[in-house]
Amino acid sequence: MPPRSVRRYLLFALAWSLAVALWASLPSLLIASHAPAGAYYAGGVQNTEDACFYISQLADGAEGAWLLANRMSGESAGAGEFRPFFTLAGLLGKLVGLSPTATYRALNVIGAFLAALALSLLSGWMLGWSRAAMAASVLILLSAGPVALLPAGWRDVLAGTYGILPAEEIISESNTYRALAATGGHFAFSLLFQVIVFWTWARAIGGSRRTLIGLVASVFALGTTHPYDLPPLALAALLALLLPAAEARAWRLSCLVVLFACVPVIGYRAWLLVDPAAGSQYPEVFLNSPNPYTYLLALMPYCLLVPWAARGVPASQRLGARILSCWMAAVVACLYLPISIQRRMVEGLHWMAGLCGMAGAAHLWSRRAEWRRDARPWCIAALCAVLVVLGLVPNLRFPFAIAGWAASRPEEYFLSRPERSALAYCGRNLPPGSVIASSRALGPYVAARTPHRAFVAHYHLTHQLRDKLEALETILHPATLPLERKHLLLRENVTHLIFGPREAAMTPWRPGGDPALSEVYATPDGAVRVYAVVREE
Repeated sequence: MPPRSVRRYLLFALAWSLAVALWASLPSLLIASHAPAGAYYAGGVQNTEDACFYISQLADGAEGAWLLANRMSGESAGAGEFRPFFTLAGLLGKLVGLSPTATYRALNVIGAFLAALALSLLSGWMLGWSRAAMAASVLILLSAGPVALLPAGWRDVLAGTYGILPAEEIISESNTYRALAATGGHFAFSLLFQVIVFWTWARAIGGSRRTLIGLVASVFALGTTHPYDLPPLALAALLALLLPAAEARAWRLSCLVVLFACVPVIGYRAWLLVDPAAGSQYPEVFLNSPNPYTYLLALMPYCLLVPWAARGVPASQRLGARILSCWMAAVVACLYLPISIQRRMVEGLHWMAGLCGMAGAAHLWSRRAEWRRDARPWCIAALCAVLVVLGLVPNLRFPFAIAGWAASRPEEYFLSRPERSALAYCGRNLPPGSVIASSRALGPYVAARTPHRAFVAHYHLTHQLRDKLEALETILHPATLPLERKHLLLRENVTHLIFGPREAAMTPWRPGGDPALSEVYATPDGAVRVYAVVREE
């Protein structure tokens, strides 16, 4: 039987994880209790594409779409990609009697609980099953900040505006779901990776538990203020760079890095002061953040933190410090590159993470004779193996999706059968090289569902073109756009447009309009239409 301190900590971890899961799910339940029958909750719209993607995967899994061809819409037998986790979860939900949306929401709550529990147990294992570990496990989540932990649904509940739209079921998206459950991807992975990096270096420098708690709390406070993975990875590598340095050198380096990272923030804000209308058009120095001040706020405390935490490290650890220093430089350099190059570099960083994990595992294996009586190094080796898998297989979603460890962020919408039929038509009939623009984020779905791979590029009016057109509603009402933007689709070389049910009913773009459109296909019910853009000679 485990000691009393361990039992007490396990009870705390279970209670704390359950509280986090309930906090994330209560907005959905409250809004559902006030919503009319058959209503759709549109809260947290910024994450809806993720939710709809996972719901579509659960629906495909329940229907066996990955195995059987949909003869009605003409989709190929390989239209649904086989994902074991979603297939099993979808089938289990169907057996229990849950719809795909209800299954998704249940997985959100379960995923939030498991992710919080995993982080709490990891803190207890790192710091000992003590009150200090309890405090650290709470700080790990609370230090993400009120914005990251406050579900979008709570803001709607407090404001009394539920954003109800006609649809089939209620979906509640939130930042907490994104952080802890199966909706986002990078958050929990980044947290665990930072734990590995911090703990390794803190143990290497022989820091006390107090030092370790401070480091862990600070890195989570700084690294989890952004929903994407670049700043957390950059900050983790930054600490690895600064720990080996002397105190004075660490102070200078931290100030230099803060200044280096804040240049694009200052430049972006200055550019907005000169041209306020350019707020929807990101500069070449692309900041993948809705609030560029995030970088400034996240990096500034290092000026005060690093001199307190810096210690010397053994010479045997300096090679690893230099490797991670190069990694940090590459990540920070991403802030100065166009988004297309950033994505390529992120892929490379995933590979580098995997290689670092392999190197750590090899180092542990070489010293296995010294650790026959100590289980801790083998646990570190297991963490290195996880790092290898997550780093070298960025698109692996099973079984990590339930804990929010999906290594890629798909941007697809849940499609109705008429929309699938329209996409199947496009795949069969549009010539190679066609460029399709849709008012829904269909790009990856189009690529997967069109047998002939007709498209060489996809412009999503809610994603890539969003930087040039301020919002979807301005696209649906071209009269509100500046005159020079009306021909944006023509300038972007778009050849075809797809309108879903809502857009087809609202758009003033009709054949002979501006731009001129020619309808080439409509579903039998007329809800989804495919238009060809007519270009003037």
